[in-house]
Amino acid sequence: MKFEDLHLCVGDSLQVQFLNDECEEERYTIKLLGYNKDRSVIATTPMLHGKIIRMRPGQEFNIRLTSPRFMCAFRSYVETIHTQPYSYMHLGYPAAVEAIDYRKSVRVKVNLGVSLITKSLLEESGQCEASVADISISGARLQTNSQIGEIGDAVTLITNVTLADIKRELLITGILRSQKRINTTNDEHCNEYGIEFLPGDEENRLALYCYVYSQFADTFA
Repeated sequence: MKFEDLHLCVGDSLQVQFLNDECEEERYTIKLLGYNKDRSVIATTPMLHGKIIRMRPGQEFNIRLTSPRFMCAFRSYVETIHTQPYSYMHLGYPAAVEAIDYRKSVRVKVNLGVSLITKSLLEESGQCEASVADISISGARLQTNSQIGEIGDAVTLITNVTLADIKRELLITGILRSQKRINTTNDEHCNEYGIEFLPGDEENRLALYCYVYSQFADTFA
């Protein structure tokens, strides 16, 4: 996708992450001031505690942003920095932008431990442990050594996730839609299930959205 196809507006937020720098893990929010197609992107300079972060021409960034339709990422660099009449910078115009359409269900690979509860498990041991291999806002693929039920059975997933440095319990209900035996990396066998999520309460649904899209954003890191 081309940068200009995002139709961003002045004042839109961009999240920058320094590359090849001791602050590489830090992310800062800057504001878009404009752009000149194929020339440069103009934005405010990143600040920390009210002070401009020291940068140099050629400093490279990973830049992430969201628009009403897309979650995007691209790489750029500082061309020039200006301090008058206020602090702003010109960034190299991106040749291309990686973008995911919000209208499509984003599926990301994870390694998330969960506890499962189904009718069959309640009749036996109560619950079992499983690992989520990938997840989207509409479902998940999970692996477990246990037989958790039959196709069409209801299932409840319980896990703990971290959202913006806040740990919280996530409880999701769903339906078993597929099941097969697979070989693991250790040449062992386990059961793999496809789960379709059901609409849950607003709080858990919001937490699920935040978790999925935060995991997706991390794939650009």
